[in-house]
Amino acid sequence: MIFVLLLIIFMLAGIVCFMARKQVLEQNKRAGNGIGVTVVRKALLTPNEAAFYTEFQKIMPVGRQLCCKCRLEDLMRIPDNVPGKNAQRNRIKSRHVDFVLFNPITGFTDYAIELDDSSHNTPHRRQDDLFKDELFRQIKMPLIRIKARREYNCMEIQREITAQLNKLPPLP
Repeated sequence: MIFVLLLIIFMLAGIVCFMARKQVLEQNKRAGNGIGVTVVRKALLTPNEAAFYTEFQKIMPVGRQLCCKCRLEDLMRIPDNVPGKNAQRNRIKSRHVDFVLFNPITGFTDYAIELDDSSHNTPHRRQDDLFKDELFRQIKMPLIRIKARREYNCMEIQREITAQLNKLPPLP
């Protein structure tokens, strides 16, 4: 009797698993793919970022490259011995800066660039900007903030970057 009851339970469990798997497959099919996620391709750069990138290429320092959309976690790390390391890491891992100037031979970075559009005027974004500013201060890497616009002039970009770099205190 117990054997028959266990057999029925296993058969019911198998049917439930089969039905659940079938439902997942149907959802994936409705999503149009086999992974259950629907995505569309988008441009890497916004029109403002693309305009900046194009103009910056004209004044690119020799021996340097400009990297786009760099994650903060690629530029800095939370030391292993810090209490609450995972919570701190969670605060930086999904954030990025618009551009980073770096030496492709050594891999070392010169400075980061953020293009600040009107969304940076909201209280939440201002708080995020202060957070990023402090992170870059801690790693002693300049974070250049440039007002976003539709068109850029390479000489204006160079003047803005130079002016901001000249305002920085010397590194120890």
